[in-house]
Amino acid sequence: MKKLYYLSSCSTCKRILKQWDLPRDFAQQDVKSNPLTLEDLDQMHRDQDHSGS
Repeated sequence: MKKLYYLSSCSTCKRILKQWDLPRDFAQQDVKSNPLTLEDLDQMHRDQDHSGS
């Protein structure tokens, strides 16, 4: 599953999210009310390793 992290108090984040038509398979996580966990960071690292960069 794809995940989008954003800050709910950020007006730029709100504006961008409003403009994007994200597919349903994107999970959204407000890092203000639901902070990143070590597991989230590990998953980002694994995803980066598989991106071919």
